[in-house]
Amino acid sequence: MLQANSPLPLYRQLYRHLRQAIEDGEFEVGQRLPSERNLAANHGISRLTARRAFDILKQEGYVRAYQGKGCFVAHSASRIYDGTAVEGFNAATIRRGMTPTSRVLSCSVVPANGEVASHLHIEKSEETVRIRRLRLSDDVPIALDTAYLPYPLCEPLLDIDLEKQSLYRSLELQLHIRLAYANQTIHTTLGRDNDLPLLGLRAPAAVLQLHRETFDSQGHVIEYLDAVYRDDQYDLYQIPNRIEV
Repeated sequence: MLQANSPLPLYRQLYRHLRQAIEDGEFEVGQRLPSERNLAANHGISRLTARRAFDILKQEGYVRAYQGKGCFVAHSASRIYDGTAVEGFNAATIRRGMTPTSRVLSCSVVPANGEVASHLHIEKSEETVRIRRLRLSDDVPIALDTAYLPYPLCEPLLDIDLEKQSLYRSLELQLHIRLAYANQTIHTTLGRDNDLPLLGLRAPAAVLQLHRETFDSQGHVIEYLDAVYRDDQYDLYQIPNRIEV
């Protein structure tokens, strides 16, 4: 309940109330929040006050607004897995008794932005090999991943057909890089509008977001992976968690 005599403004109280509800899982990712009109009526406040609370939630990434549809919960808390081994998508799909395929959407050399540079432990704007793929299981789109690898160490990947050979197998057999373990985070989030059609989804739709740093046996980061999985096709605990090329 909001307190009119509190030194904390009403919009900040409402913001905290909604944020806590999201963090506690009372609202799931992809769930539509009550409208400004309903919140105003339920809490005895103005729509402007409710809008200011929503504005803070949007700025902090808790919710995302869609024109004519309202505001939807945008992400859940992350689950962190440090020091685990990593299993490639192909091996994981085969283990589940299904047939994996990949479509390479792009494979090029690009400068690292701040986020990628931080994960690969390189300088911003240093060149990286970026590989963007749509991953399918029994011809159903399951995941969309973008892998960043250090250049020129991984330059030979540009000439390998990664629709026919797995990335991890190529790293080990062609580049003689022995993969050892990974650190990764996974959380549920609303999918990006440009990604959803490739996965056969329409906005707003929840997806599993995975960020992973893959290390070689010397402790060097070889890959930074930014991937989204359809959460209606892939369970959180089925996402790869061991090495297998």
